Amino acid sequence: MTDNELKTYFQENNDLLKTLINKVNLLVEENNITKKKTKKTKDPNAPKGARGPWILFSSTNKNKYQKKYPDSSYQEIVKKMSTDWNNLNSSKKAKYQEAAKKDKLRYENEMKQYNKKHNLEKSQEVKPKRVSKSKARLVESEESSEQYSLDELELSE
Repeated sequence: MTDNELKTYFQENNDLLKTLINKVNLLVEENNITKKKTKKTKDPNAPKGARGPWILFSSTNKNKYQKKYPDSSYQEIVKKMSTDWNNLNSSKKAKYQEAAKKDKLRYENEMKQYNKKHNLEKSQEVKPKRVSKSKARLVESEESSEQYSLDELELSE
C-alpha cells in the first residue's frame, strides 16, 4: 500500500469509529444508562464508628511514642507501637479490649438513636456491622446506655 492509500484507509476507519461512538452515546442517553455508579455519600451527622483495641491503644499512646522517638518518622513510630502491641501481655490488652466493647456499645446506641431520629425505614436503616451470635449475646448482656469518651475509658498507663 502506498502512503495515500494508508491515509485514506485510516481516515475511513476513523470516521467509522466516530459514528460507532456517537451511536453508543445515543443509546446510553436514550436508555438512561449511567457510565459510573455514584458513590453514596455518608451523612456527616451519622455517628462515628466503633474503635477497636488497636486503634484505642495507638491513639492513647501516640504522643508518648512521639516524645520518646522525636527523630523517627510516623511509619517508624507506628512500627514500634505495633511491635509493642503484639508483645503486650493479655491483662493489659484486655483493658483495651474492654474499652473497645464499651465503644461498640456506644456506637450501637448512637446508631439506634440516629435511625429513630431520621425516621428511617427498615430497608433504609443504617446498620452497624454484623456480629456473630455469640458476640451479640455478650453485647446484649453488657449493654448499657452510657456513652464513653477516650478519657473515660481509663486507658492511660
